[in-house]
Amino acid sequence: MKTPLGLLLTASGAGLLYVGYQKHNEVGESVGRFFTGTNSTETKLFLLGGVVCVLIGLGLLGMVKLTKNGPKK
Repeated sequence: MKTPLGLLLTASGAGLLYVGYQKHNEVGESVGRFFTGTNSTETKLFLLGGVVCVLIGLGLLGMVKLTKNGPKK
């Protein structure tokens, strides 16, 4: 059960990162960033959500060691 969920979260996270990157490069976002010095909340949430989903997905797939001593047996 962990493998399909891990794949789904990793793929969803990659999609969120892609959308966040595209929003980061939009003209309106660039103008807003020029005046405010920061990205919009929506862009930040896409990027943050993408990173979180990818990390959790990779953790479920066993590609990222989440604990110091490894899994308990």
